[in-house]
Amino acid sequence: MNRNIFFTTVLLLGLTACTEIEVPIIDVIMRQNTAAFAVGEIRTKVATVLPRSATNQSITWKSSNPAVAIVDANGVVTAVSPGIAVITVTTTDGARTATSTISVGSTYDPGVFINGVRWATRNVDRPGMFAPTPESLGSFFQWNSGITEQGWSWEWERENDPCPQGWRIPTRTELHSLSNASHYWNGWRPGFVVGTAPHQIFLPQERSILSSATCYWSNAPNEARVWLLVYFYHNKRFSSESNTNSIAVTRCLIRCVKE
Repeated sequence: MNRNIFFTTVLLLGLTACTEIEVPIIDVIMRQNTAAFAVGEIRTKVATVLPRSATNQSITWKSSNPAVAIVDANGVVTAVSPGIAVITVTTTDGARTATSTISVGSTYDPGVFINGVRWATRNVDRPGMFAPTPESLGSFFQWNSGITEQGWSWEWERENDPCPQGWRIPTRTELHSLSNASHYWNGWRPGFVVGTAPHQIFLPQERSILSSATCYWSNAPNEARVWLLVYFYHNKRFSSESNTNSIAVTRCLIRCVKE
């Protein structure tokens, strides 16, 4: 009798183990789709497997450009040199993927002289850091405002110039001088090439159907007329204009000049 009970119990346990249901992975996500790094900076990317109850939680990491940024098996990203790299996480179960674009900037820029002013060849990305390439938009800034827009505008005070050390925001006169320099529209990479070769800079256009113009800040205070370098995608007009409307919510790019 006892032997029958024992064998019945073993059989039921075995059937239970055989019928245990595996929960497949539906998706994998990362917290940030984009991130700006400085050379040498180290951060850990966080990936979440969905559903959280998935049986196999194993993931792998890969960098599209190890010369710019490397990533280890734990998602630790190390910025190696200026440029752009895409970090991809892949699930072992189902090969689901998520990506994050890493832009690595630097504090160095060779600069180019146009009309006697030495201009940086790249926009500002994070405060104190140039964008990785001349074609990169960098970050949008709001002048002396605590308001951020869509999570990617930086907050900064009037006296806190975000240009890298040795550089500064241009004056209204300096910014206005670019509109008088030789320039042409670059259709391959939307934006304007300003200056005469080899002394040229590229000012990228924000590529958005919601944006008809892209602006750059001068160092003029809020109470003065703020000069913006505005160029329109549709009619490709390049000019320097002043703006006194909605200054608190205007978001603009920054192109520094050498101190």
